[in-house]
Amino acid sequence: MKPINDALKILLLVVAIFALAELGLFFRDMRSAARETTATMAEAKATISELRDYSREQLARLRDPRGVGQAVEHPEAPSLADLLGQEKFLPPVGGDRFVGLDPPESGVPVA
Repeated sequence: MKPINDALKILLLVVAIFALAELGLFFRDMRSAARETTATMAEAKATISELRDYSREQLARLRDPRGVGQAVEHPEAPSLADLLGQEKFLPPVGGDRFVGLDPPESGVPVA
């Protein structure tokens, strides 16, 4: 009976050691989560402050009477020829054996 009691005491001691280690890991994870939460809250506060400043600027612009009678600028629309800008056009048929464009041929397909 004594060896069984000794084995149970050792087993209980090992379980207690593992439980304490697990508790230590739990508290370490809680500290890490608390630090991350604090950093996230600080970032959220900074974002809210920036949004508040931006909304105040926009309200000040809306309330400014000087902007009521100003004309709207109408920029000149670019022509369609400049749609591709400085890009090159497609090569002609047979211009490059890897990149080519086969123009459609007129006719009726025969099956």
